[in-house]
Amino acid sequence: MSEHTHLSQVHGLRGELRESEPMARHLSWRAGGAARRAYLPADLDDLALFLRELPADEPVCFIGLGSNTLVRDGGYAGTVVLMHAPARRPILSEFPAASAVPWR
Repeated sequence: MSEHTHLSQVHGLRGELRESEPMARHLSWRAGGAARRAYLPADLDDLALFLRELPADEPVCFIGLGSNTLVRDGGYAGTVVLMHAPARRPILSEFPAASAVPWR
């Protein structure tokens, strides 16, 4: 069974898993190669479930709005988690440690 098949069959995942996702669609410069896999989580719980199911040695990169981000033409040989939709952005107050972390 391939990793993609494994991840696409994880019970409870509600986000969208894409193979060979062109990163140019998600970057302000509209340039760059494809990520081996991209995941658009439905919410924070969905993201946590997805990350638990990834192989421990899987390279992971989180992309927000894609500003000031470049992906080489050869792409990214790992998983990109796309966090640009408001429903996917974690609310820092939901994390107990966030209140104890100095801003500057």
